[in-house]
Amino acid sequence: MATQYLQKFDDAAHLPPDTGKAAGVGVISGLLSFNSGVGGLLAGATANLDLKTTTDSKPVRINSRNYTQASGDSIGYQAKPSQTVTTTGAVYGSQISPRLQNGVAASALVAVQGAPVTKGASAGTISADVRAFEAAIDLNDVDGTRTVTGVVSALYAFLQAPSGGTYTGGCAVIHVPTPNTKGWDFLVNASATAGCLVVGAGTYSTSDGYFIVKVGASTYRVPFFTAVD
Repeated sequence: MATQYLQKFDDAAHLPPDTGKAAGVGVISGLLSFNSGVGGLLAGATANLDLKTTTDSKPVRINSRNYTQASGDSIGYQAKPSQTVTTTGAVYGSQISPRLQNGVAASALVAVQGAPVTKGASAGTISADVRAFEAAIDLNDVDGTRTVTGVVSALYAFLQAPSGGTYTGGCAVIHVPTPNTKGWDFLVNASATAGCLVVGAGTYSTSDGYFIVKVGASTYRVPFFTAVD
């Protein structure tokens, strides 16, 4: 593979013809440009923008630094693709798919880790919540009239696993392991007006079905009913 170098041009008069007309542009074989006035990398129309390290133990780091602002949200990175024409395809904010090649073993395979961390023993009050993942679906609840023919969900859990595989710990939509120190207080913490529950005494004697849950080594069933109080 040929080595490619970044060349900087200080004025538009000396730019190659395929780079546009912005001063402070560097070009790698016509496929990548950097505009110092805008502060961004732009891949050419025929190329992906690939960021790769050459050592397996070294990741690509984005904004892993100290923040010193005393107001406003501190955000590590944003990805906001905006579809401006009708498409038959889906629109993804991001796709993360770690892989094990054929016959390769590993201790675990994790697509996304959300791990909020507080450092040190000194007190520092967090005035709102601590959330590992936040699902905030915005369908324009003020004046939106859009039709969604599928399901609106905060979590879509789809399993594609061969029946001939061995799953010693079982397959679960939610896995709650033993914590290091303090245990969880609730499995679910829902507002009384969340819309997906009824607060009040039931009058049911026979269930119409059940969810299967596992607590420790024991399997239990959580009943549900088609009747209405």
